[in-house]
Amino acid sequence: MKRKCFIFLFLTFYLIGFAQNKKIDTANMLCSYVYEYLTDTLSGEQQRKEDLLYLQIGAECSKCYSYYTYQCDSLMASPNGDKLWDSFLTEAVGKGLKGKQLYNAIPHRRMSATIYKNYPQGKITVTDFLLGQYYLYEDALNSQEWNMENDST
Repeated sequence: MKRKCFIFLFLTFYLIGFAQNKKIDTANMLCSYVYEYLTDTLSGEQQRKEDLLYLQIGAECSKCYSYYTYQCDSLMASPNGDKLWDSFLTEAVGKGLKGKQLYNAIPHRRMSATIYKNYPQGKITVTDFLLGQYYLYEDALNSQEWNMENDST
């Protein structure tokens, strides 16, 4: 019985590790976009927010995600990530930063969605974290049809 339990646990952890490190394509191009948006509030006080989106384009698929969220997740996953985060906070406070400047000086998550085009093949896949819950959904990849027309002016 112990042997079966050990084999089951070993295979479970092996498959989890394999799934998290599965290479799906190699990026041939990296594009970066500054994503600016206004928050939608009922009070009429709209705040301008900003994110840095990376688009990795490979031969088979593409992936779009927030660089800042990636940076924050990588920092927190590192063995001394919490100490590094504390040092960023201490440095920012030491510089006298306040409000938005302080907020932007500290690594923090922004857009949580990751979008995969043509992964799996013929699909668009979105992973997201919303209200404490992780989501993954797929849809058929329908290419837009563009028509070139003469200038209207």
